[in-house]
Amino acid sequence: MNHVNANSEIKISIIVLVYNHEKYLERALNSIICQQHDFPIEILIGDDCSSDRSPEIIKKFEQSNCNSNQHVRTFIRNKNFGAAFNVSHLANLSNGKYITFLEGDDYWCSDTKLIKQFEFLQSNPDYIAVTHPLRVEDLSGNFVFNTPSSYSHIFTLENFLRGKRFPLTAAMIRKNNEEIQHVSSLISKGPRNAADVTWCFYLLSKSDVYILSEPMAAYNMRVMGGESNYNSISTDLRKCEDRLLMLDINNNEYQLGGRMLYLYSQLFKRVVFSFRLSLADQLSFFRIFAKVFKGLTFSFFGWAYNFFYDGKK
Repeated sequence: MNHVNANSEIKISIIVLVYNHEKYLERALNSIICQQHDFPIEILIGDDCSSDRSPEIIKKFEQSNCNSNQHVRTFIRNKNFGAAFNVSHLANLSNGKYITFLEGDDYWCSDTKLIKQFEFLQSNPDYIAVTHPLRVEDLSGNFVFNTPSSYSHIFTLENFLRGKRFPLTAAMIRKNNEEIQHVSSLISKGPRNAADVTWCFYLLSKSDVYILSEPMAAYNMRVMGGESNYNSISTDLRKCEDRLLMLDINNNEYQLGGRMLYLYSQLFKRVVFSFRLSLADQLSFFRIFAKVFKGLTFSFFGWAYNFFYDGKK
């Protein structure tokens, strides 16, 4: 089996996260193979102890797709560690100058995604990351909407602190080994299946993130029984608790103080007005929130303003 030449610098590491994705995985992996590039890449596939045919599909892919310009590395675990560990572990093992991500139930819908993001980062060294809109699809593969639907090309930390989001799963980031190790240590303190907030704070603490115009990846939107994605297996209470924990970890890390007020207030508001959370769930969240709130230095008026502010200005 041929591998990337040891003397060739790997330009991009593609991190593929897999957990019970047999229905979607071949489509995801084929969308990588279709990419146009003339430089060495590596594909790191982490299977988090799937109980379906995902490991079999991964092994077959590895056997068929290693060549002089493309190295496939597989990590099939016999214990489930959670998605947060899966992504940080593979990021630390990667050798590329840049890292990009693909979940096993999504796929890339443009064969120029890699080259366009690569060329942008090569030409714009002040940016740590570049992303693009996502094409959101239903289970039948029908187009639903693009996200974000409207945006400025330059996404800042202040945008994030006012509740806006950029497509993290579509991002390509500039790798710094020491910084990735530190981000991994923060992730290890957080939820086992969510790390998006921590990754976003890390990237935006370093620079703005640039958003290209073209949607070049498809996101499989589903919340239903029998599926293994985060939105399907996590209750509303769990999602709120996970987000609160990630906000607290990053507030302590970056010492943002009052600049975090909007995010805390809107999370609290989400729980207060949720029709899907029972009173017992709400009280459980409020007890956790009260412990976090003791360490925050927010004025009552600032809290009230951000509770009712909708973030659309």
